[in-house]
Amino acid sequence: MNDRGNLNSPEPERDKENVSLPPRYKFDPDAPVDALCLEQAWNIVRVSTESTIEQCAAQYDVPLDVLEGLVCDRFIFRRTGQPPCPIEWFVEEANEKRTQEDQERVQKILDAVNSLRSSLRTLLDL
Repeated sequence: MNDRGNLNSPEPERDKENVSLPPRYKFDPDAPVDALCLEQAWNIVRVSTESTIEQCAAQYDVPLDVLEGLVCDRFIFRRTGQPPCPIEWFVEEANEKRTQEDQERVQKILDAVNSLRSSLRTLLDL
């Protein structure tokens, strides 16, 4: 008799022959690839990859497009067997882009200030 409340009770014997495990993935190289299955697999990989990239970009405070570029670079070069671009190249790209965006933002502010100054002079001259 197995008393579940008693730690000294022996475990019930299980029928090991009737235990079914999920099948392991095994690709048959001779079987044709099903386009629908491939597309569904791609959609799952794409969504999970995009989500992971977005989360990591936010968590580590790096530009999303630069991190996406790095991931693409790694996959492409792994597939082609070529050496990937160094991380420093992506860092330079991100910093150059940030600097350029900052310069454009400052220029827009200066243009707005100059426009406002011109409008004020016109109003004061009236």
